[in-house]
Amino acid sequence: MKIEHLQTYRAAVPLVKPFKTALRTVETAETIVVKVTCVELVSSL
Repeated sequence: MKIEHLQTYRAAVPLVKPFKTALRTVETAETIVVKVTCVELVSSL
């Protein structure tokens, strides 16, 4: 399998109820999504 293209997306979802830690208040859950496209035209998230 040969990788042809990579795409990255940053997503932030607001929390229903923010919570506090010793260092900060967390108001969103953040993640990164990577989309890989191969030469065989197979895509996967």
